[in-house]
Amino acid sequence: MGLMLLRTRRARGSAMVETAIVLPILAMLLFAIAEFSIGFLRWQAVTTAAREGAREASLFRPDCPANVDQAIDLAINSVLDAARLSGASVTVDGACVSPGSSRVTVSVPYSFVVLPNFTAVSRSINLTATSVMRNSNLIGAGV
Repeated sequence: MGLMLLRTRRARGSAMVETAIVLPILAMLLFAIAEFSIGFLRWQAVTTAAREGAREASLFRPDCPANVDQAIDLAINSVLDAARLSGASVTVDGACVSPGSSRVTVSVPYSFVVLPNFTAVSRSINLTATSVMRNSNLIGAGV
């Protein structure tokens, strides 16, 4: 009976040691998966913002040089504001050129917080997306 009691105490002790070793690793893995998922959702929002900016840049306007930058910024910022992202840098190439295509690149800084005080891991990256759309040419369409 005494030997059986000693074995159960050892088993409980070793189970506690194993749990103490494995639990922090599993918790860090769980938080890393959650943080990666959040980062992926933010990257999707940046991709949507670039696509909306390219769509706006590709539309024909008679007063294109005057209003195109404001319309593109409004389209991009409406998507980024809905996703609660700020600090975007936007690059637009080829707007108001027909025939041609518009290329819009949106870059937003994003910070990871999985390991807050661990300096060996880079905690900030730029989420960048580029979208290209062919410019519409409605001059000959009678519009």
